[in-house]
Amino acid sequence: IHITGGTAALVAALTVGPRQRRFEWDPEEGGIIDTKPKGHSIVLVFIGTMLLWFGWYGFNGGSTLGVSDGRYVVAVTAMFNSSLASASSILSTLFIQQFVEGKLSLSGILNNSLAGLVAITPGCATQTSWGAFLTGIFSAVTAICGSKLFAYLRVDDPVDAVTVHGMCGFLGIVLTALFSNQELVHRAYGPEYISNYDHGHQLGVQIAGALAIFAFTSGLVSCILLPCKYFLPGGLRVTKADELVGTDYAHFSGYAYPDFQQQLRERREQVARKMEIARRVEEQKKSSKGNKKNSRGSREPKSRSSGENKVQNNIQSESPKSKGSDVTKDLDVHSPSGVELPEKPFNSCTQLKEQKLIRTGSKNQNEIHRAVGSPRGKTSVISISNGNEALHERLEITEAKYQDLQQKFNKLEIAMVNMIEKKLNLAFSRTSSKTGVSTSNVSRSVA
Repeated sequence: IHITGGTAALVAALTVGPRQRRFEWDPEEGGIIDTKPKGHSIVLVFIGTMLLWFGWYGFNGGSTLGVSDGRYVVAVTAMFNSSLASASSILSTLFIQQFVEGKLSLSGILNNSLAGLVAITPGCATQTSWGAFLTGIFSAVTAICGSKLFAYLRVDDPVDAVTVHGMCGFLGIVLTALFSNQELVHRAYGPEYISNYDHGHQLGVQIAGALAIFAFTSGLVSCILLPCKYFLPGGLRVTKADELVGTDYAHFSGYAYPDFQQQLRERREQVARKMEIARRVEEQKKSSKGNKKNSRGSREPKSRSSGENKVQNNIQSESPKSKGSDVTKDLDVHSPSGVELPEKPFNSCTQLKEQKLIRTGSKNQNEIHRAVGSPRGKTSVISISNGNEALHERLEITEAKYQDLQQKFNKLEIAMVNMIEKKLNLAFSRTSSKTGVSTSNVSRSVA
């Protein structure tokens, strides 16, 4: 029964394919990361597991089809072995999680308790007690390793049905031949069923039966799913837009997992931010040489390379903006490309006029105030030394470059928004705090 369900789940998972955003590329990690959604209520998971465990006693014990004529002993053996295997699977899971993975997971513990019940089901009435205990241990190891294996192979199994039912079901079929006792076999099925129990011969029979079930089930399910995938309109999946916002919202006007949707949005923004940062740093390195050649004079900031290193360090540490200052410490999609703004940005409409008058050598205080638009009677301290002239010239160049980069970034941000909207057929409405350009977050319902 269980290997049939596990095989059907495997064929369905391979035919349909993984969900959108389940396996995503992380530039920082340099590989694929698993963003499997978490259950919204561990309490409901616990209640469901206990209901299944309780029903398993009727499933395994009730398979005796009666309690008269001594058959109650067989039913008791089946239920005892079921409890023992599930308990040993839980203990093994606790040990592996604590000493191998370093943390406990209640959902994993509950899932592996079912793995122990699945593995003991074929031989619940014929295995010895120590055999049932070992079956629970092997089922826990199989469930944990199988779940990681299918995640590594990028097979999207939402509830680990392939691992728990398929792999642990096959394990139970094999262990039944190894841990069964001839006396228990005769008591459960009668002395005429197997006159002389041979573990090796029975192992071959069990493996052949498991392979036959796997071949028949996979072929039958494939004949049903493949035509549906390639010939039915829309195939076996909803549209990408519906899947992105969630089928609960697209078809039922509500989110079943609002926290997961928020995590996905934050994760996509984080990945996009990292990729944009890496692209800007590369562009800055390429354009640094050209900027030195095309500058107005030989006076360029000497700490150009150190500034690039500072940008790299800020990107790696991803430190937030420093409080009490306008200096951008973390380059994200809302900051200018590779430029750290000064604490008090340059005022192009006022200070540039004042600098031009200083460089021309004008000493008339009223003329300066008329040019910059300040009150006639209000004076300001202005230094007209040669060193300050060079400083003002550098500040003017920096301001011009900043304005140019700001315009380029605005165009780039608008182009990115248009590209995302065109690709996903969605509308976005997040406003940048620095540029005022609308960039992200879904703002319309999907038909």
